[in-house]
Amino acid sequence: MIALAFSLIAAAAGLAYAIWCGLWVLRQDEGGADLRPPYLAIREGANAFIRTQYLTILAVGVLLVIILWITPQFGFLTALGFAIGGLCSAISGIVGMWVAVRANVRTTVAAAQQGLPLALQISLRSGAVTGFLVGALALASVSGFYLYFTG
Repeated sequence: MIALAFSLIAAAAGLAYAIWCGLWVLRQDEGGADLRPPYLAIREGANAFIRTQYLTILAVGVLLVIILWITPQFGFLTALGFAIGGLCSAISGIVGMWVAVRANVRTTVAAAQQGLPLALQISLRSGAVTGFLVGALALASVSGFYLYFTG
């Protein structure tokens, strides 16, 4: 039980750090009007990519959930676990991309105005959002399933 508590605490800490990194990145300077057109174009392209990618993944995922559910060797709980894993992965990917796109212009501004150390900090922390979300949500969902199955 101590290991389960530790894993849930670690998941919460990872989630908190991902949120902190994302908010820190979003507080950085996004520059003036001259950077706005390319930033908006990149943001529009990223949104279109995410929408297309995740609608395709959703269609395949729903099909796989149905197949898992109706296959006697797997059943409902396996299908549910697969769906929860897919949802956690999607949340990580969408939030990570959302922060990364907004970090691009902030990294550019930081590099031009304050130098590479701040630019590197912004880029690494924006990437950490995805990485820590994946780990934290995976740990939380696996721990939750374990807790469910062990009572």
